[in-house]
Amino acid sequence: MRTRPLVIFPEGVISRTNDRLNALMEGTALIAPTRLRRSRGAATPSGQVVVHPVALRYTFGGSIDEALAPALDDIESRLSWRPQRSLPLVDRNHQGWPGIVGLKEVEHLGATQQGDISNARTG
Repeated sequence: MRTRPLVIFPEGVISRTNDRLNALMEGTALIAPTRLRRSRGAATPSGQVVVHPVALRYTFGGSIDEALAPALDDIESRLSWRPQRSLPLVDRNHQGWPGIVGLKEVEHLGATQQGDISNARTG
């Protein structure tokens, strides 16, 4: 008998921290009965959906500077920029995004746009 697992992350959002489990979203409770109804025609031995709450915790054991500096060097060189190695990594990262967004605006809209990105409309 073959089971067909359905794996979802019940928090429903990406979290910037991993030291606590966020509140579970309502969708998890709605998905389980739907999954059961769909699997009844298949070989479901007990007619049950089993939910296993799981939290994933991670750590980064390396040096963030050593990991990110080569990636930023690559991004800057792909944009034909001189690598800004004298700047802190956070500043290098923040400096690059307006340039990337500007390039994409020219590609898709014909010119760079004014205003804050949080006010942008998608269409």
